[in-house]
This record gives sequence, structure tokens and C-alpha cells, in this order.
Amino acid sequence: MYWRWGAYGRKKKLLTPRTVEVNVFDNDDQVSGPVFLHNDLALKDWLKQLQDIFNYDEIDSIQFFAGSFYFDIDDIREVFGNKYKFDIEFLNSDAYRQLILEKFFPIGKLSIMTSRFQDSKLPANILIQNFEYLRIRGLFHEEMMKLDQLLMTNSKVIEIDIIQVLSKDFNKFIKLWQQGSNPHMERLSISHPNIEEDNVGWTIMRGIKHDMIPANRIRKFNTVESKKPCFVHGGMNIYRNDGVKATIQIERSLFRTIWHMYVWFDHCIVES
Repeated sequence: MYWRWGAYGRKKKLLTPRTVEVNVFDNDDQVSGPVFLHNDLALKDWLKQLQDIFNYDEIDSIQFFAGSFYFDIDDIREVFGNKYKFDIEFLNSDAYRQLILEKFFPIGKLSIMTSRFQDSKLPANILIQNFEYLRIRGLFHEEMMKLDQLLMTNSKVIEIDIIQVLSKDFNKFIKLWQQGSNPHMERLSISHPNIEEDNVGWTIMRGIKHDMIPANRIRKFNTVESKKPCFVHGGMNIYRNDGVKATIQIERSLFRTIWHMYVWFDHCIVES
């Protein structure tokens, strides 16, 4: 790799990597690797060779790390193309992050980390975009997402991980959803360490008319971020003013609690 002056300062070009690391996954499960191969091919040639070997024409996602901003963004786009899914959780540069959002527009799926933004505050220009999938991750269990940020989030699938959301704010969010807020949302999950709060389920559902679904009733939900449907066990059914149904589910484990909200649009329903 070598350095050159580009439109955004002195940046590295993507040429011939010294080694190539290959890992093989089946969905999210790693089945082999890592394998490190010595290399004399240009990166673009390596991509073509791997695509031929695995008979897979697409590159599903690109992940940017802390040092990625050293590389020329136009060069990355030329080598990888305009891809659909981006992980910028560990990217520190605000300017480079904005370049990614501009250069690879439209982006379908995005993963971000709150601690990479100033004062851990997520910018509105990211939240308001209509991503198919948006993952927002915390780092120290101390970051908080407020009601106005939830209402601003315009994506279809929203995953909030290791970030505090007050149960009373989730209660207000559900009530506002019933009145028409977040109309594009299909699934929401909020995961955080176990909360030392009594009757959290009662707080979340206070003042909300709902129907209890037995835990042994299992429904399949089609979601855009996975090739396989997910299973919804029981939960509490609620309805929006226009008749659209959603299910609220509170999942507890030893170390964390997850609040789920599934919106049963026609294309999300999987017939048994």
C-alpha cells in the first residue's frame, strides 16, 4: 500500500495485501478458519477469486475499524462497490463516518456505537434515515437513549444493545406508536443489563390495553436482517389506531433483559 494525496487529504491506496484472512460462516456461526494465506494478488483479484471459489457474487457487508480513515474512501468504493450493509461501530472519525454515509448512499443496514460520537449523542441525521436495519450499541452500560431519540429513529428494524432506556419511556413510546409514530418500524429490541426495578412489565404496559398470549403459543416473524424467521413465544398483543397489531415481549436471562416489539405487517407474518 502507498500514500497519495486525494480529495480528502493524504490517504492510503488499496493495493496488494501481505496476507489474506479467510473465515467461513454459516449464517452467524463460524464453521472454519481463520486461514492466513500469503498473497501476491491485488485485493480486487482476491475478491474475484473468493467469489468464484464459493460461487457467491455478492459482498454482504463492509466493516470499518479505528484505522480505516487512513484509506481513500473513493478507492474503497471502487474496489468493493456500493454495498448494502456497513458496520462502523469502531470508527472514530466523524468526518470519515459522514463520508461513508454520503459515498455509499443508499445504505440498507448500519451498525453504530454511541461511544464513538461526541458525548455519546447520536446525530439526528443518522436516526432519521430509513434504514432497513439499524443496530445501536453501547459500551459501558452507562449510555442512555431518550424518548425523543426513539421517536426520531425511522428504520424498519431497530436493535438497541447495552444502552439504557427507561421503562416509563418505553411505555410512552408504545402509546405514541399506537397513535401513529414510527410508521416504518417492523421490529424493535432493547437489550440491557438486568434492571433493578420491581414490576418492570407493569410499568411498560401501564395504561395500555393488551391481550396476553400464552407462552406455549409460538408464531413465526419474518425479519429483514435474517434469512430465517424468528420465533415469537407468547407476549402481549396491542393494536395501533389503524388496526395494525404488534406484540410486546419481555425476555429475561441471568445477565440481561430484552424488550421486544414485533409489528405484524402482512409481509412479516409467516404462516405455519
